[in-house]
Amino acid sequence: MPLKESKNGKECPLGKFQIDYSQQLDLDLMRKCLGCNFVNPSTEEELTLDNICQCPIDMTFKEYRQLMDQYGSLEDSPTKQGFQEYVKKHYQEK
Repeated sequence: MPLKESKNGKECPLGKFQIDYSQQLDLDLMRKCLGCNFVNPSTEEELTLDNICQCPIDMTFKEYRQLMDQYGSLEDSPTKQGFQEYVKKHYQEK
């Protein structure tokens, strides 16, 4: 899922960070993105934030946390892939 366009750049659909077009992409932003449970870095495409983000574009951070808590309580060994599948089954896009 591509990052959301904002007035001066792009932002994480969950609101975790914003990238200003006038600045270089720094490693802190990339770390925040790679730490997200919607990131799928195993893509064959070039490793960019737009290519690896699997987040539903209309999901809020609050909804993300709720689904994380629900999924974590169901699984003994939660994984990013398992969480993404859980969201596909249980998240209703607006």
